[in-house]
Amino acid sequence: MTAEQGAIELYKHIEAKKSIIDIAATISRIPPNARSAVAGQYQKLYKDDLHKTLVKHLSGDCEDLLTGMMQDRMEFWAAALREAIKGANDNDKVVDVLFSLLRSEYWQVLAAYERLYGRDLRADLLAEYRGARKDKAYAELLCQWLDAENTKFEDPCAYADELAMHFGQLKNSALLIKLLTVYSPEFIQQVSAAYRVKFNRTIADDIKKNFKKIDEEAFLYVYELKMNSLAAVKAKILSEMKDRDAIIYFTVLYKDFFDKDTAFKAQVAKECQVKFNGNTGKALAAVWSV
Repeated sequence: MTAEQGAIELYKHIEAKKSIIDIAATISRIPPNARSAVAGQYQKLYKDDLHKTLVKHLSGDCEDLLTGMMQDRMEFWAAALREAIKGANDNDKVVDVLFSLLRSEYWQVLAAYERLYGRDLRADLLAEYRGARKDKAYAELLCQWLDAENTKFEDPCAYADELAMHFGQLKNSALLIKLLTVYSPEFIQQVSAAYRVKFNRTIADDIKKNFKKIDEEAFLYVYELKMNSLAAVKAKILSEMKDRDAIIYFTVLYKDFFDKDTAFKAQVAKECQVKFNGNTGKALAAVWSV
């Protein structure tokens, strides 16, 4: 679907006051990287702002879902991070968002954050976690994640040896943070396998043994996400099926990651129809069905 075709189809649905399902299905068929172009074509063809038109045409949760899907991807990520940073108990949500980004998108999101809020994302993370949340290790983990440069792969066995020594000394978490933030999930899995074979225990076992509770939770959360990759996201989506707001958020952020996983999309669509009544359930099901 071209940008012009998408704009025309959305215009027809809106003008004809068609159901939310038609609009949701149309937006879902527009590739994420083409949605801003569709909005631009809509403005060019109809001299109207697509975002404002959708807000006017939709209501409540459906507005949050579909306008979120049409929003600039980097600005949506930035807004999600800002919301999570301001939320006193949203530690997991911050990591969810950062984990979902591709490495190439990090700097784009940092730029979008500064453009939207006139603030530096890393400074906000440090201020919030070291201040109100009193969690210095978590702040350092997230900021090193954001600042990490591409690093050459090292020998997984050598890395496992070094990591075990650091755990034994109980002096600092720098090597663990580096493993979790700089390296790919594939390399982390190689190190984890070597660690288990050489020491007859897992990295997770030693995280639980050697860190205070608050640091342990932070490190384990990132470690498990990296180890499980999108499997962790799948499990999280299904576990949150009672929370409509959470499913709207996950749909906007993650649905496009599963375009080729038709079985999972069908499962989520069915769950949305069962769990949620009215237009929101229909719209969510329509989005996941495409």
